[in-house]
Amino acid sequence: PDYKRISRQTITREIEDLFVNRKNILKALFTSDARKISLTSDIWEALNLIHYLCVTAHFIDDNWILQKRILSFSKFSEKHSATNVANSIFLTCRNYGIENKIFSISFDNASENTASIRQLKTVLDPILNGKLFHVRCVCHILNLCVQDGLKLLDKYIYKVKEIILHIKHSGPRRQSFKSYCRQCGLKEKLLQADVKTRWNSSYYMIKDCLPFKQAIQFFTINECSSCYISDEEWKLYENFCTFLEKFDTATKALSGTYYPTCNLVFYNLNEIAQVFAAYRDDDSLEEAIHDMEEKFRKYFENMPFLFYLAAIMDPRIKIDNLKLLLSNFILCLNYEQDVDKLLLEIRSLLEEMYSLYRDELFPPSSSEFRAPTPSQTSSSSLGKRLSNFKSLLSSNTRKKHSSGAGSFDELNLYLNTMPAEINENDDEPWETFDVLSWWKEQRKQFPVLSTMARDILTPPASTVASESAFSAGGRVLTPWRSRLTPKHLEMAVCLKDWFDAERRTQGKAILDEEFEQDDDDE
Repeated sequence: PDYKRISRQTITREIEDLFVNRKNILKALFTSDARKISLTSDIWEALNLIHYLCVTAHFIDDNWILQKRILSFSKFSEKHSATNVANSIFLTCRNYGIENKIFSISFDNASENTASIRQLKTVLDPILNGKLFHVRCVCHILNLCVQDGLKLLDKYIYKVKEIILHIKHSGPRRQSFKSYCRQCGLKEKLLQADVKTRWNSSYYMIKDCLPFKQAIQFFTINECSSCYISDEEWKLYENFCTFLEKFDTATKALSGTYYPTCNLVFYNLNEIAQVFAAYRDDDSLEEAIHDMEEKFRKYFENMPFLFYLAAIMDPRIKIDNLKLLLSNFILCLNYEQDVDKLLLEIRSLLEEMYSLYRDELFPPSSSEFRAPTPSQTSSSSLGKRLSNFKSLLSSNTRKKHSSGAGSFDELNLYLNTMPAEINENDDEPWETFDVLSWWKEQRKQFPVLSTMARDILTPPASTVASESAFSAGGRVLTPWRSRLTPKHLEMAVCLKDWFDAERRTQGKAILDEEFEQDDDDE
């Protein structure tokens, strides 16, 4: 009886005030606690056929913690042209006062996104004339590669799906399958069919079926003979699952929200390259793998230099282990590239960037800069992933080098000392190593390089952040709540993301979402 009704207008007004207040707090955070900011952006079509452009900011704060914030989730009613995309992103940056802080932007492969890069470089004036500015979504490219392979194997995958649906859509058949599972000593499980737009669902579908091979065979022989799977087909499934495992591992590793992913790209791509080399001559998979490898080679033959620099900023890799990775990558994919020449280009770009940062932090007239002295590097918190060349990297970390001299003292010291130790017998994922904590501890020894690392490690390797925002938008704008205005949808999505950021709960269900099939950037 004492309940006081709150009007719709009052709730709307309070949400609008909260949005303005929180946005001002975020602007202040960018001013005080963010050095360089990397963006991700993508366009989404809602169920009411309105398009929205999402811009997400990624930055490492003064406590060396990677942060993510949605900047805008605005209605995009203009033609999807490069000029309109670039203009919308620039206006968002200017609205937050960060147009002079943008380090890079990550896009998928939609042609209008790629074409907008030139215009964004002009108005945002990124470092090194934009050499590190454009980042293609690596997870999106891996998705395109796998989809090419799945198309050619669809006749085999379809058979597994038919069996699962045949079991699932009948109560007696479900009971019958459970009975076969018990006869085979297997724990009963309702197998799930794949979803066409998500390649990893096909991988998980086949992977989940493999332990139930005997039960499925009994079921098909007795109740669904038209879907019988031969031993040769089961072997094909096993090989394809082993092959796709590296793609799945890489996609998960590079979709992280709260740890740097840019430094993980080249390591994970090397693992995939090794799988291509191992299965290239497999008779059952040859055709599918050929198409996948062609797509892979197309996008990664000219690797963005940002991925090389980020790998160097990983103390487990540095320049020596990067050379090993480069040699392995080129060998596995049969590229015609000169490793030493490429390393010289990478080193030259690294030194150019170092000079810019050194002159910014310690101008020539300043007397504060001091050459660093060697110190013992801690490696107790390293995380690693067991791989074919883990031992190779591990043995290379035991080589000793002498430090250089001259105007690159700090850079030479870092590059010429041993990479952080890698325990080749450790099964922890490679991405669990806290690279930001390592650089935070080395700030006094490497004041210039640590600042470089803070910026280089910020860009995400994927546009998963935008995909997650679209999922959030889809949960707000539903068939039962489709009249929500674009203005208030943006407020709801942004506020949810900002509150989640404070609790560090952003992106919990990201990997369950699909990547759009944009492949028109030839």
